[in-house]
Amino acid sequence: NDLLRQVAAANPATTTFVAGPPEYCADPAIAASLGHRWDGVHAYKPGAKLTFEAAAAALLAIPVP
Repeated sequence: NDLLRQVAAANPATTTFVAGPPEYCADPAIAASLGHRWDGVHAYKPGAKLTFEAAAAALLAIPVP
């Protein structure tokens, strides 16, 4: 993610970094939930919803010239 953030910062007119949901790192219950990531990596329905909501909010916040 750091490399992607650097690329976005270096190209602000054309590139925006969209972070994933912070709950995966900040909420131990979600981080360990096999309901959110069925194999510990790939999202299942609750995890997909969490990711989609975080991404959608970030995408909608990108200014359009």
